[in-house]
Amino acid sequence: METNNRSTIMPVLVIFAGILFQMQAMGLLGEKGQVMEIAWPVLLIAAGLDLFFGYKRILGAALLLFTGIALILFNISGSTSEVWGIFIAFWPIMLILFGLDMLLSGNSLTGSLFLILILAIVVYAILGAKGIVPIPDVPLPEQTLSASVPSTSAPNNQATRQIDYILPSEPLVALDLQAAGGKFQLKSDALENRILTGTITLSAGEQINEDYASQNSAVKYRITSSGGGSASSSVWDLKVHQGKQIQLAATMENGYQMVDLRGFQLASAVITNKNGNIDVMLPFSAQIPINISAQAGNIRIYIPQGVSVTCTISGSGSVSYPENYIKEGSSVYSREPSGNTVTVNVQTTNGSIKLISAQGQ
Repeated sequence: METNNRSTIMPVLVIFAGILFQMQAMGLLGEKGQVMEIAWPVLLIAAGLDLFFGYKRILGAALLLFTGIALILFNISGSTSEVWGIFIAFWPIMLILFGLDMLLSGNSLTGSLFLILILAIVVYAILGAKGIVPIPDVPLPEQTLSASVPSTSAPNNQATRQIDYILPSEPLVALDLQAAGGKFQLKSDALENRILTGTITLSAGEQINEDYASQNSAVKYRITSSGGGSASSSVWDLKVHQGKQIQLAATMENGYQMVDLRGFQLASAVITNKNGNIDVMLPFSAQIPINISAQAGNIRIYIPQGVSVTCTISGSGSVSYPENYIKEGSSVYSREPSGNTVTVNVQTTNGSIKLISAQGQ
């Protein structure tokens, strides 16, 4: 007579999840839908535990557990989780291994361990090729910038400078980015051993200077462009590493700035235009005020879902905001704040200020 070795973990967790989600649907655990949007990957974790305890399928269980944990971290923190970045980079390998695990049916412990060993070798080779882990006898460069990098002129109509700075060991990074004109775009990403990467395409007659300085526990990168005049068509397209504390100063003379702060860990942030529009996507959380100003230009501030904003406004520009916000004097804030609250100081002399909620899109 066969013995039923199936685990009770999966049905118990499914029942618990059903009770939790029903309480959420009835409004007993806060805003409807919020818990379900975050916690649904717990079912994948439960399935992984059931595979392990009920069927002894080690590899398949590990893959389901990792997927469930990665999805929960993503739901909580957005794209800022390093686990989520690894998941995005290698999820096709997980499908291959899960298929092999299904063929083995979890009956061969030796076969599963052999597959894990092969996976470890493949992943190590990939990470080593991309500079994330060292490969023996192939040392990585210590720094891509000298103390001062001489300026470069655009010889023809346009010239492109590749920006690729190695991730420093200092915990605090100051970025001072000053564009003469054109279009400026900055956002965070799960970069591989880089603090700043991207391209700067210069207009004819423009020059660019790069400077690097390190002191105590902080490192500063300064990139400035000059020349080109008010008709500059240069394009800055840069990405910043998500795991460092960043002091950000982004300045433009004439042009358009689009700064996506989601994923940033901000120690300070100042975004300034002399002439031109600014679009800013606020971070999911910030312990410091974010300062945005334009002498002549419109400012649009996008509020991520689950974030509330307290905005202090100065200047003579017009102001608009979502229906669930209220304006009192120079302050605009949510009627019913929820989640993290981000403080913003915004100023425009000749233009408009518009707060846009992602929940309303």
